[in-house]
Amino acid sequence: MSFGNTSLAIHLLRGLLGLSSLLLANWTYPWLGLFSLLFLPVALWALKGCPMCWTIGLFETLIRRTRQETAESEGQATTCRCPDACAPRQTQ
Repeated sequence: MSFGNTSLAIHLLRGLLGLSSLLLANWTYPWLGLFSLLFLPVALWALKGCPMCWTIGLFETLIRRTRQETAESEGQATTCRCPDACAPRQTQ
């Protein structure tokens, strides 16, 4: 299972949304009571699970981005069939 995204900006925005939802659930609990827990599913969706899953996805996204930039600078085309095993291939 891959926790990363295709874009670093998308991944960071999802992290911001997830963290904001967690904080809102925590801060609004005294006023909204159990209704504040409705923010938790939003946080779980945005973080793709727990905050640790989001962190793992951040590293996956950075590694994927670095591999693509390296392959492009070396003149290789990247044809990924599986995003977890993205290996650069030579063009003919």
